[in-house]
Amino acid sequence: MDDFILPLADSWRFFKQHWLAICSLLLPFAVPLDILSTAASQFALHDEAYRHAPAMVNILEALLYPIFQGALILYVAETIRGQHHSNGEYYRRALQFWLPLFLVYIVSALAMIVGFMLFIIPGFIILSRLAFAEFYCLFDRTTSTVALNTSWQKTRPQQWLLFKGIVSIFILIMLPLLTVEYLLNTLGLWQPSFAAITAIIASMLSSLFIIFAFRVFTDEQTLTS
Repeated sequence: MDDFILPLADSWRFFKQHWLAICSLLLPFAVPLDILSTAASQFALHDEAYRHAPAMVNILEALLYPIFQGALILYVAETIRGQHHSNGEYYRRALQFWLPLFLVYIVSALAMIVGFMLFIIPGFIILSRLAFAEFYCLFDRTTSTVALNTSWQKTRPQQWLLFKGIVSIFILIMLPLLTVEYLLNTLGLWQPSFAAITAIIASMLSSLFIIFAFRVFTDEQTLTS
């Protein structure tokens, strides 16, 4: 069995078992943000006065991202340990690490953009090497710089395992959604509202990236402890 298949299967199993709780954590942020993003894109497309609207929504999402992403990580980690807290508690604790998480996400996003400009594969490699950074921010209480450097070093042995898993999840999420969009476009049935719906679905399924990365992270922690 390929090295990434087992953690990928475990990640999918965890998602299926806890998808309602995951949705309850993410939907309060994903629904308004994805609707705003779709609306801003439509306004910008048809009215020059709204040309900056998509960028403003992106800034808002970047500011909120550390809260709901940090809450998701805390939920996954503590659920595995058999601990349970309210969503509000997860948000509150994630908010305490807002700045280092925000800086990690900004640096990671910029690095990935550069990587994807270099024919996509380097972008996924960078994503793989920085996959543990947010865990170090939350669990080791490190600065963003230390977290990024530590992730870059610690993921070296699992680089290709993470790469294969992340690419597989990306394909599994995006291929069905793009296929539906293509079919609806071909039939002339595509509506802007569908873009918001597919974005929300993608936001929920994207939690698999965190679940998978944390699954590999816990293996790495066990081996080095």
